[in-house]
Amino acid sequence: MLQEIRHALRLLARNPGFTMIAALSLALGIGANSAIFSLADALLLRPLPVLEPSRVVTISTDPQVALAAFPPPTIATSASSYARLRVSQRSITGHLASQSPRRKLRRCALPCW
Repeated sequence: MLQEIRHALRLLARNPGFTMIAALSLALGIGANSAIFSLADALLLRPLPVLEPSRVVTISTDPQVALAAFPPPTIATSASSYARLRVSQRSITGHLASQSPRRKLRRCALPCW
């Protein structure tokens, strides 16, 4: 076993370019995997940082999001209705609004912008 390790190290020393590319590939793969898992852990695996997660409600301006099966109940509304709701409601203890770009998949000839 020790002889095989020495032989492998000699081969790697003879080809420093290959060794560098292999080491960089491993480093990039391990780093990307670590970053993706950290993101998934923070967003999906840990519980919500609220006292009563069962009372969380999602309000969406996109009806397709409202029909999707998200764990919290989802209500479809418009942006102006949400603004009125936020001002008028006293029973809501916290608000969070976010906006994401709406992307539609479509078939088109290249280039498709």
